[in-house]
Amino acid sequence: MLDFLKIIVFDKDEVQNIWNHPDLVWYDHQERLSHIDYQTIIVKETKEFNKVLFCKHKRKLEILFSVHRFYNDNLHNANDFKVIDCIGVLRDFFTKFGLLTMQSVKLVGLEYGINFRMGSYAPKIIQHTEYWKRTKFLADDELGYSKKSFTIKNNGRANGYKIIKWYSKGVQFPKYCHKDTIRLEIKTRQAQYLKKIGITAINDLLKLEVYYEMKEEILLTASEILILDQTIEKKSLTESERDYLNPYTWINFINGYRNQFNREKEKYFEFLNKIGQNVHTTIRNKINEKVSELFENYLEIGADLPPQNLASISTAKGADLPVCIKQVCTFTDLSKYRCKVTGLILENEGPIKEGERVPNYIRSKTLRYLQINDPHTFERLRMDLIPNNKHSRPKFERSLITHMCKQLRNRFHNSIRIKQKGYNKPKPKFNEQLNLYQAFGLEHAS
Repeated sequence: MLDFLKIIVFDKDEVQNIWNHPDLVWYDHQERLSHIDYQTIIVKETKEFNKVLFCKHKRKLEILFSVHRFYNDNLHNANDFKVIDCIGVLRDFFTKFGLLTMQSVKLVGLEYGINFRMGSYAPKIIQHTEYWKRTKFLADDELGYSKKSFTIKNNGRANGYKIIKWYSKGVQFPKYCHKDTIRLEIKTRQAQYLKKIGITAINDLLKLEVYYEMKEEILLTASEILILDQTIEKKSLTESERDYLNPYTWINFINGYRNQFNREKEKYFEFLNKIGQNVHTTIRNKINEKVSELFENYLEIGADLPPQNLASISTAKGADLPVCIKQVCTFTDLSKYRCKVTGLILENEGPIKEGERVPNYIRSKTLRYLQINDPHTFERLRMDLIPNNKHSRPKFERSLITHMCKQLRNRFHNSIRIKQKGYNKPKPKFNEQLNLYQAFGLEHAS
């Protein structure tokens, strides 16, 4: 799952300790003039360890670490990279160079993604992909059958908060993976995004819950991609239906009235579902299946190890796993708990460490899961939580999921409706379970 890290060390003594490590080998020396005054000479010296680059500048040391390639002896990143293997590689690397005990270490860049197969249609999917959200996919001039999508800053440059890369891995590495393999990759260069997925320091990359956040981000991003499937037989389509497969139609939607693009996108998905050829659903299902495989090997039985000490687990490549990370971290099984508002099981809100408070109601993780995997239940929830929202679009919240989360929170914490139907009239109480126990055929949780 994890692909690339960019780490910076600022403290002078810590930089020198790493730079003098006996396993580092000299790689390069570069000098250039500063683009500010064209007089100052900027020097960059580089050493390497198994293709990991250590770039020394005047006031910092940059570490460029391709984690997935490192695991594959620096040949490729085309196979499955399971979470337990990734954590083992990182633990060994961080320990070798003493990064976990240093105070000035900062993670400033991250790339992660998923490889999955889509049959012979795989290369065409890349060509037919047009948008991520409302942002156009642009062809990658460095690789065939590859596209990138990112928002633009005011200065015209790419916004490094979140960059999506969508390309054919089978074309890039035909020797190491099936020719129908596709990769969806997310790249960030901003601490704000890293914090969003639970990373504030490099030791957070050794926590299992961070990888669950990455999993949710991959699934969410996959659901936001728009593909204009040109393999659909057009003879039986109406003119308006054929227009959906025209890229220029979507440009008009973007330049049209507010939310036109999103509403037409919903209609397009409904049309694809009607004809039984929704490639978006196929992609989401395959990604969900593949990303779940990356969390395997967490149910193996072994002897007890010292609690809460991830660094003590031996996860070297090819080594037998004495115990699963879940056992060491001791996570609470949320499948035994139900939401106190809807009655739905809370298993998708995990994992949470034992001792942490169990959520009282479902949050965004469960809602996103339902939106992708159980749209019928999601729609019934939306109609109950936001009954007057005709177009499923919130007026004041940034997204439908955020709006629904707010309504769930309000219904849990407010035992009475805020809005009254008349002056001094009694305020009707909420039905504690919103009648959803009956609607979904569930029994009340104990």
